[in-house]
Amino acid sequence: MTAAQTRSRYDASMLRALKNLARPIQEHYRLRGARARNQQKLGAGRSLRWGILGTGAMARAFADGLSDVPGAHLAAIGSRDAASARAAAHLLGAPRSYGSYAALAADPDIDVVYVATLNARHHDDVMLCLTHGKPVLCEKPFALNGAEAEAMVAEARTRGLFLMEAMWTRFLPSMAALRDTLAASESGAARSLTASFGFRAPIDPSSRLYDPAKGGGALLDVGVYPLSLAITTFGVPDRVEATLRFAATGVDVAGAATLHFDEGRRADLTFSITEPLANDAVFVTSTGRVVVDAPFWNSTRITCERAGEAPRVLDCPPGRNGYTQEAAAVTACIRAGQLEEARMPLDDTLAVIRTVDRIRAAAP
Repeated sequence: MTAAQTRSRYDASMLRALKNLARPIQEHYRLRGARARNQQKLGAGRSLRWGILGTGAMARAFADGLSDVPGAHLAAIGSRDAASARAAAHLLGAPRSYGSYAALAADPDIDVVYVATLNARHHDDVMLCLTHGKPVLCEKPFALNGAEAEAMVAEARTRGLFLMEAMWTRFLPSMAALRDTLAASESGAARSLTASFGFRAPIDPSSRLYDPAKGGGALLDVGVYPLSLAITTFGVPDRVEATLRFAATGVDVAGAATLHFDEGRRADLTFSITEPLANDAVFVTSTGRVVVDAPFWNSTRITCERAGEAPRVLDCPPGRNGYTQEAAAVTACIRAGQLEEARMPLDDTLAVIRTVDRIRAAAP
């Protein structure tokens, strides 16, 4: 190799290195610009205008919670049926309605969209809103599988838009108290978790719970709650063991999973839509136990137990509507130009849905 060729190869190598060093800096400024543009859209002191995709029970519950959030209001309802959208808008007090999801997503007077459609539609509806430049709060389960979730997160991050899974329980006073309790040295390090979520739903092949085309099944509907609790406490599991029971329609109706984490920590989780379960969450720590009373996802009491001491009880009134805290958190993030909420980061959402995939793969 000649000296000129050596120099040319060296120059090319240095150029690649400089580009690699510049890429994170460019990304930082790109996202900072996106956050600034998102903030400018709101205007000083203007109420945040929410749109809701969907007209079902979740949409109604969220709209009720949103009504208690200062500086935010419901501006529009979108449905695939114009009459359904008009009826929901009248019921919920929204001034506008749209007979298609695309029409709401394209409305320039909507600042943020809550996706409350069927599970099987979450990926498509979130992507629709993101491509129209809208921040999104997506009802759980975030997606049907890890591939869908990864595409949604990548789109939001590329566009510099806020995106969050609507795991509303993370914003309740009981969950704040639980986080503080587990972080306190006197509680001891959490070593294991046992949690369940189960109820008896009537068998109806056409219902959203039993219809695979609608994204039905116990794992997606209720299993993600104990999964989310385990992952926010222990992180990503090293190993997953699982069993699932299926309905004639093909969806899972009950299951159990054991998640193994580093340092011997574990979580034993059960979920069902065919039978009621204990619905509590019990952490064993190095000094005792922390019990989250049923239903753990909307608990009003946490009990801390240590050997030789009287139990310490924490009362945690949830408020009138559990969705209010979630809506307020998202509203605050968008006003501040933040792209994620620290209590429900996208990496946690990805970890949960990827673990859903692992449970499916591990089940015999």
